[in-house]
Amino acid sequence: MSNNFGSWKGERPDGTFEQFRDEFAISGNDAEVAKRNFRRKNSNIKKIVVISVAIVAGLVVAAFAGRLGEKVARSFKETRAPKEWLTSSWKTFSPFPGRETVMETPVTLLPRKRPMAPEMRTYLASMVYYENNESDGMRISVAASTYKEGIVPNLENAAKGAVAAIEGRPETSQFDHDTQEITLEGGQKAILQKGSYVYKSSFAAQFAMLTTVKGGEMYQVIIAYGAADDTGGEIADRIIRSIKMKS
Repeated sequence: MSNNFGSWKGERPDGTFEQFRDEFAISGNDAEVAKRNFRRKNSNIKKIVVISVAIVAGLVVAAFAGRLGEKVARSFKETRAPKEWLTSSWKTFSPFPGRETVMETPVTLLPRKRPMAPEMRTYLASMVYYENNESDGMRISVAASTYKEGIVPNLENAAKGAVAAIEGRPETSQFDHDTQEITLEGGQKAILQKGSYVYKSSFAAQFAMLTTVKGGEMYQVIIAYGAADDTGGEIADRIIRSIKMKS
């Protein structure tokens, strides 16, 4: 310590320890206040991290929901997922090279360049995004979000933020969903959320959304299809079951 009694005594030979204490020491009350302030600061940091995780998860899903739009939502009513997808050969897809993630899809998912919203850039270092064509009768999206250094996403908070983004949109009504924790093949923990909603009081849709986090990254698979589309539900379940990720 720079403020030690020996150094201070060398400069003030006539000084007493009581004088040194009065000049440099802090009282027990002051020390306790300092501890509380430190704990409060750390607590605030944790809250900020929790909020940022939920915000980013929500923004990714909100962007997905926003891209559904009226045209795509109406297509869920007019076009259903092809039944032949259930018997055709599916594609093995590794969306994130180097991340040991493999899944199967009935159609090709194409990389999309989506500009990150300013709120995302605050917390994210990068994002990789894949999506199928609008005309396929259902929407399939896969996203990997890498958080900036110091932000470690929490699975539960990420999942809460993701589902809140669908429920909270102004065009969404009659929202309902179930949540369950699952383990992917390979041992990675994930949260699966399934539900339904009505878009602009006109088009009923269902969704299946899987969220998982690994280190400083968050992965999301989001699938939406028409409410009366039983084939869409089977396809969504098969996609989810096919995901493999090492823990």
